[in-house]
Amino acid sequence: MTLHEAMIEVLKKKKSPMTTKEIAEQLNQNKLYEKKDKSPIKASQIQIRAYNYKHLFVMEGNNISLKHN
Repeated sequence: MTLHEAMIEVLKKKKSPMTTKEIAEQLNQNKLYEKKDKSPIKASQIQIRAYNYKHLFVMEGNNISLKHN
């Protein structure tokens, strides 16, 4: 699973916008996505991925939601 696929799963489960920090915490706790070096996912990585996948995510400040809910 890719990082953006894991982000989608977390957001679908929550059914509401989440902060980048909340998404990172959920991914780190649930191990839906693990980096190759096994280090924790940072909120900044979530923000960058959402920015790079604007066709999937809506960004409002630190809050991210799915584009097609």
